[in-house]
Amino acid sequence: MAAPLPASRLEFGLSNLDSSWMTGSGVPWRYRYQYLAGGVNTSGNWLTWQDPSKPPGQFALDYMANSTAAPTNYIPVFTWYELLQSLPSTGSSELDRDYNNLNNASTMDAYFSSFKVLMQKAGQYGGQVVVHVEPDLWGYMQQKAAGGSASSIPAMVKSSGFAEAAAFPDTLTGFASELKYLRDTYAPNALLAMHASMWSSGIDIASDTDPSINAAAEADKTAAFLISAGTSSWDAVFNDVDDHDAAWWELSSCGAPPCVNRYFTHWWDAANAAFPNFNRYLAWVAELHAKTTLPQVVWQVPIGNQYFLTMNNTCGHYQDNVAPYFIEHATDLFNAGLVAVLFGKGNPCQTTYDDPANDGATNNNGVPTTDTLGGCNACNTHTSTWPDDDGGYLRIFVGKYYAGQLPCRTVSASAAPPYPEATGTAVTLNFAASGCANPQYQVWVRYPSASCCQLAQGYGSSATYPWSTTGLAGGTYTFAIWARDANSSGLYANSLGRYDAYLVLTYTLTGNVCAAVTAQTSPNGTAMSGTLVTITGSASGCPNPRYQFEMFFPGPNIWKVVQPYSLSNAFSWNTSGASAGSYKFIVKARDASSSGAAGSGSGAWDAYTVVNYTLTSQPCSSVTASASGSPTVTISANASGCGTIPLYQFEMQAPGSTTWVVVQQYSQNATFSWNTTGVAKGTYKFIVKVRDSSSAGTTGSGNSNGAWDAYTVINYDLA
Repeated sequence: MAAPLPASRLEFGLSNLDSSWMTGSGVPWRYRYQYLAGGVNTSGNWLTWQDPSKPPGQFALDYMANSTAAPTNYIPVFTWYELLQSLPSTGSSELDRDYNNLNNASTMDAYFSSFKVLMQKAGQYGGQVVVHVEPDLWGYMQQKAAGGSASSIPAMVKSSGFAEAAAFPDTLTGFASELKYLRDTYAPNALLAMHASMWSSGIDIASDTDPSINAAAEADKTAAFLISAGTSSWDAVFNDVDDHDAAWWELSSCGAPPCVNRYFTHWWDAANAAFPNFNRYLAWVAELHAKTTLPQVVWQVPIGNQYFLTMNNTCGHYQDNVAPYFIEHATDLFNAGLVAVLFGKGNPCQTTYDDPANDGATNNNGVPTTDTLGGCNACNTHTSTWPDDDGGYLRIFVGKYYAGQLPCRTVSASAAPPYPEATGTAVTLNFAASGCANPQYQVWVRYPSASCCQLAQGYGSSATYPWSTTGLAGGTYTFAIWARDANSSGLYANSLGRYDAYLVLTYTLTGNVCAAVTAQTSPNGTAMSGTLVTITGSASGCPNPRYQFEMFFPGPNIWKVVQPYSLSNAFSWNTSGASAGSYKFIVKARDASSSGAAGSGSGAWDAYTVVNYTLTSQPCSSVTASASGSPTVTISANASGCGTIPLYQFEMQAPGSTTWVVVQQYSQNATFSWNTTGVAKGTYKFIVKVRDSSSAGTTGSGNSNGAWDAYTVINYDLA
């Protein structure tokens, strides 16, 4: 009896003919597979693939032997794909061609004979080998049966004339029984695998976008058909997800890309929100595994990725996300019943792991390639140093999987105690990463109303962050928890650094809130302009009040912050030069732990009060003036009766003129120096105006040169 497939963990393998790449990759691959195709009764059938001097079938024997001859150590897998390409292969579809060949006696006689040779070679080899029988055939025949069993599908078995098939009925079930008989007779060391197609039930799980599809129900239909064919006495069930990279389907499978629509796409949603997606696939596989009780193998998995710059959606470099997802979610696949993932391109121009075009390491001139349907916004930013058409993705990340060094796939986090909590509470954030053996964590925090973030805890192995909330303002805090494996440089990057996976977590602190605020003024209520006025606030209901003072200016009618939030509960207002009139102040208060119970931004408050204050003025009652000196004449003024500080303005009228010209504007300077050198002779007139600094002028509000409290005129004769 054949040894069962390895089933202690998910294993990986490749479509491979020359084992030198596999051994040179440094990856402990577990499988390699090779098609046996071309038809059983054609000139190019697999029995002719070796040197003509060697016996028919030697190619298969050599492949098996080379799979385990040092330094190789791989389980050989043959994909037996012969029926469709055998002659005469008549019909308008692959289903019809398979069915007609299945019911052609001479074709099936040659078919069983050819399969017998393979079993004899497998028996001669003696080691573990897997024969994966006729992908697509079982799916086509399930559709042909239209809900019936495999025994309802006719096939030339005993009627084929092949002597060793005489005991088996002329049905698809008899066909499967004959193949098992040949295996049991000639190669008990070989494992036989049927194939489950994701489209066999009539609904294509791999491409249908309908969210209402029941994947398990569709898997039940496929499992029932395979069981009716005899799969329970076989050894494994293979399935395939696609035979092209998703970007090839999108961009090259029709004349007017994108070649998808709202009902159909080959891109699977890695977030498992839209359909088709990976969770739906795993649900389908898990149900197949449960119903057939056989290990599952996913085969001919597309190799494209969205990691390296080389993936520029050209021939040999098409993007896909299946390979990265399968590697990163190996545990999920294994838990669904899969024991192996076999990578391989299914058609020309698809991405592969080696360099068949011999174009070396290519990085698209450093330019990433956006594929919106594939969820890639210039995401393939990494530079490759490998000549592999996938940029080296498989050799790197499958290697990391086997070395226990895969990047972290996801990170989860929780807070204890859960929010909301009052400021001052000791909070602990707890993290857990999946998909990586040695997770490291980094924590960023963004404070309420902040535009960005600050580092709270750098990368380390600690899966907790003790957060001290003492003295913090109330509000919602946003944490970004980054995770990466200790052996990973980070799959993704932004301006703050690199990470494999991240999670955003929010936490709300409830701060203490000031219930009310009152204010007093000194002097109380009214003062002469020029007096130092103090406004003092007093908050209640909060242990750590902060105060902000805002002032309404009567002229421009605007509020201005004159003292932003601080510990100080007093504002000193220097009224020197301030005009007489009514002024308003707002005194706002909020606790240090509060971001404000009302309002928003930096001006938010818990409580506020409005203070009115009146400034009065005492205008100047009179002013005298005199002139002295030559050639520089000094006009000196002296005001009386002013309440605070007198301000003087000097105006002059030249001989013969009716216009007064301001020669020195209002200021505290009580003199004006007039240099008369070169000035025309005649009588000059001067007006000296005065007003108190607290006064806007009691007279002459409409005068173009300014209002005044008092004025005097003097003449000066310049001879």
